[in-house]
Amino acid sequence: MDEMFDPKALLKSMGRPPRQAPARPPGSSIDIEFSSAAPDAGPVLEARVDVTPRRPSGALASITAGGPVTEELRRLRARVRTLDTERGLRCLGVTSAIVGEGKTTIAVGLATVMAQEHGARILLLEADLRRPAVEDSLGLPRLPGLAEWLDSGGSTISMRRVMPAGFHLLPAGRSSDGRHAEMLGSERMKGLLASARSTYDFVVVDCAPVMPVADTIILQERIDGFLFVVRERLSPRETTLRALERLQAERVVGVVVNEHRDFLHAHYKYGYDRYL
Repeated sequence: MDEMFDPKALLKSMGRPPRQAPARPPGSSIDIEFSSAAPDAGPVLEARVDVTPRRPSGALASITAGGPVTEELRRLRARVRTLDTERGLRCLGVTSAIVGEGKTTIAVGLATVMAQEHGARILLLEADLRRPAVEDSLGLPRLPGLAEWLDSGGSTISMRRVMPAGFHLLPAGRSSDGRHAEMLGSERMKGLLASARSTYDFVVVDCAPVMPVADTIILQERIDGFLFVVRERLSPRETTLRALERLQAERVVGVVVNEHRDFLHAHYKYGYDRYL
């Protein structure tokens, strides 16, 4: 992972393709009321958050273990905090050109290190309804989530607090009717994001890749900006540039480069392989 760059300048330079809730016993729950003073916040939402003190596994184990990966994520957190101060960046999408570039891992990692800040309340919202991967990457069983809520008329959302990371997770859930773009562009989604902004200190949104579907393009009017994840030597540079052109230029606040060999020593590269 590297510093944030001007997207097109970076890709042209690359030679190849590029407040925590009180602790509860296991199995208990916490009721949280979502509300917002914003006039367009939509309905008040109640969320039941399962306290899930699990042994870290998968991506979370690598992130919480410390070392080079954690330090790079902390650098990313510092940069995001600077952008928040400068631009009011409270709801950040994480996307990529195609599948397999590491966007979900970056989203999980960023939510984890942000939740480690004292008193920070962080929501990881999985908006990739077609190929959800967050629960699998965390070693958690799949539960109903965003898709079921968007498709219903209710106001209760099942979420969980992921331990030991400390962030709250609203997973994608399951949707089988194929209306993914319409669901993400709905007024219910707009109201949810407004309520989440007013309830949490920061919202990280794991979005679908840009090239295969229009879901993320529709969402760009609803969130404050994107981190664009590029895995070097995976997608052709032309594909990545086309994906960036589909997003509004001012919405892309930075690029995260995975496996950029020019910047990694041998032991550092090993850490990235294990992490991703």
